[in-house]
Amino acid sequence: SLTKLSLKRRITEILSRLMPYRPDRQPSRVYQQFRFDIADTPTGLLLLPSGTESIIVRDHDSDWLTLSSTRFRMLAALHDQDAMVREAAATALGKLQSDTMPVVHALTHKLDDTDLHVAVAAADALLRIDPQAGEPASVYSRGTTASDCSIRRRAVIALGELGPAARAAVPELIHTLADADPFVRLEATESLGKMGLEAAAAVPALVGSLQDPAVCVRERAAQALGDIGPPAAPAVPALIAALQDRHGQVGSRAAYALGQIGADSKQVTPALIEAMKEEDPAGGANVIAVIKKLNGTDALVQTLIGLFQDPDVVVRRQAAVSLSQLGPAAESA
Repeated sequence: SLTKLSLKRRITEILSRLMPYRPDRQPSRVYQQFRFDIADTPTGLLLLPSGTESIIVRDHDSDWLTLSSTRFRMLAALHDQDAMVREAAATALGKLQSDTMPVVHALTHKLDDTDLHVAVAAADALLRIDPQAGEPASVYSRGTTASDCSIRRRAVIALGELGPAARAAVPELIHTLADADPFVRLEATESLGKMGLEAAAAVPALVGSLQDPAVCVRERAAQALGDIGPPAAPAVPALIAALQDRHGQVGSRAAYALGQIGADSKQVTPALIEAMKEEDPAGGANVIAVIKKLNGTDALVQTLIGLFQDPDVVVRRQAAVSLSQLGPAAESA
């Protein structure tokens, strides 16, 4: 292998050929003019001339190319002994969104960093550069078991942003549904919902999350079951029970899920009608939309007309408002 000195001499010869020809400009003078340092990193050779705004980089798998000094400094910082410096450098490179091969290779190499904060920052940067990148998914899977809850939350959110492409991480997301941090559990339910059909294996765990002590988690769990769709059919009994949950929007989200799953109308409509009586106007409107979806307009109109006999004035008012919103369809039913 070349020594640094011989490598510098070789590079000066290359640079001299790239510069306009002058008889008095010999490689030694070029070397004196540039005064550069060389770093042989796992991702390539970095050449830094002093006093210039750009550098010349040779990636192990590509030709020589120019790279801004800012990006070079960040690349060099990726190999700093301090983990916080490496993490900051990875974050900065992601914000610069440079898709040059040395940057992408350096960040990919850092996915295996011994410090998980650095690895996750590198994964975030790669996704900024290329939202379709698949390599970061394995890092985020590791991140779901980190001791730092902020890393766990970042990892879970990122897996959701990857969507179905991160289906291999469904077991890790199922595990995080039992996380001690409610915000991690919340993001886990949302991420599973974003994976849709690919998260079918999570249905039993999401059913358990309908009993979570945090209202926001129960809401998201019901939503996720709906987003998974028909494969979440085993959750129908639990969702019917969740219709009676009067905290936040749990009941309304459960109704949404029953509609998306395509539950048997005879099984769920009586429970939906009872839930509609208890819901606030906005939630009641959501329940009515599900009744219409499962039974059709005619059956919905008959249901609403029947509610005019309810002793609760609020229910009667809601039935009247709902009929008015149907417009001509109510009259023809």
